[in-house]
Amino acid sequence: MISQSGRSALNFNGDLVQKIFTSFNNKDSGQLKNELSGDFGVNVRYNFTDTGISTISNYICGHMHYEKYYEVNGINHIILNCSALMGKKHGLTTDYNKKWDRRYNEISELAGYFININPDKMLLQIFGYGAATRFVSFEI
Repeated sequence: MISQSGRSALNFNGDLVQKIFTSFNNKDSGQLKNELSGDFGVNVRYNFTDTGISTISNYICGHMHYEKYYEVNGINHIILNCSALMGKKHGLTTDYNKKWDRRYNEISELAGYFININPDKMLLQIFGYGAATRFVSFEI
């Protein structure tokens, strides 16, 4: 959605989604607007002044062909890998995926995740298999 520096990482509106998440966490009210028209045009009023103790703590995204974890404005951005088995020497294979010895019809071909939310310990846990980091944990 957004980069580690806070800039939009999508073609359209990634920064606006981050802004609405931050406004929700800050219990703000206001208007979100851009200069686009059509499907990507945004002009919406919001009021999060009565959302109680609810907050957005994590944003999880897949299909980026790498893994990365960073925080922007108190929100963890968790980017997960996907399967893209083209081989270590293929020009479109990301540097991240080149480190995995991936083989067709084996578990290494996949990049998969199980996500566990543990409210008692206030943790979001990610368990990976195949071409994925085996375990990552975040405070929620």
